[in-house]
Amino acid sequence: MPCWRSTNPSFNAACRPLIWLALLLPWAGAAAAGFEVLEARSYLSGDSYRLETRLQLEFTTAVKEALESGVPLTIVVDAQVLRQRRFVWDERAVSKEVRYELKTHPLSGQYLIRDLGSGQLRTFANLDVAIDALSHVQQLFLVEAQKLSPGQNYSARVRVRLDIESLPAPLRPTAHFSEQWDLQSGWQEWPIVR
Repeated sequence: MPCWRSTNPSFNAACRPLIWLALLLPWAGAAAAGFEVLEARSYLSGDSYRLETRLQLEFTTAVKEALESGVPLTIVVDAQVLRQRRFVWDERAVSKEVRYELKTHPLSGQYLIRDLGSGQLRTFANLDVAIDALSHVQQLFLVEAQKLSPGQNYSARVRVRLDIESLPAPLRPTAHFSEQWDLQSGWQEWPIVR
């Protein structure tokens, strides 16, 4: 008889759920963290289309520890406008990338978010409030209405990701091969109503 088998059937019945729990526990934590686009919409404002989106940004333990240790994180919101075509792939008409840097202030312990395009800096007392602020992207310029050809159908799509290439050089190799650092949503796409 193999050494791992017990002759006591009640022992086997009691241990079976514990073994399954031990096997599934590492994946339970990994599933909780990640990035997701919860809502997204585009709208006409004056002579341009703008984007509003609500994101879910759940950082893994490794990413939070790096942030607390002073490593700045760059969160990227990618937005695209696609011209829909019938028999071939959609043509990318516009591509936008908005980059936000999230870091801790070494003396005060506050969290700083800098819009890397405009340079605007916002300060937050704790990480949850900072993440909540990052989770709402509003009035992001997509495209001028006149650049969309009449009679053509267009769609917009958006995603959010952690930019591994902006990490300090010694951390990049680890981040490229670790699931803890692979934080990105899929694309969420919708038609542009004109």
